[in-house]
Amino acid sequence: MFQWCCTQVPLDSLDGIMKREPRYILMNIRSKNCVYCLMQMKRLNKDKDLMRQLNENVYFVEWELEAQPDFSFGGRLFSKNKSAGRYPGEKFIDVYLQEVKGEIGYPLWFVFDKNYNFIYHYFGLLPNKSIMEMVEVLLRQENEK
Repeated sequence: MFQWCCTQVPLDSLDGIMKREPRYILMNIRSKNCVYCLMQMKRLNKDKDLMRQLNENVYFVEWELEAQPDFSFGGRLFSKNKSAGRYPGEKFIDVYLQEVKGEIGYPLWFVFDKNYNFIYHYFGLLPNKSIMEMVEVLLRQENEK
């Protein structure tokens, strides 16, 4: 299994960490059979400047849709629907992408503010430069407040 360098915040620890020090959340959800997800992880891990920016300025949360156990996000519990055979992550995606009709692509990116308010989503492979620009925009917004 491919592991992140040092920036990943475990999803099951996020609520506790956010209570102590709220930050923007950059979330990457991948699927276990997604070639593009693997490419995304490799690109991210090669970029030490980006990894440093993620580590210092946002909570970067990465998880695999099929492997994530029940979890809490912003005080809301997402658990597996045993009768429907759905993963907790699928319910999470349903909540935050209600307006999206059709197929969802992976990797899937979400941005949330310090209060867990949904800001943005993106389906697909993101260039590291775009991720860095996203972090910079979030920092500018933070400094304007």
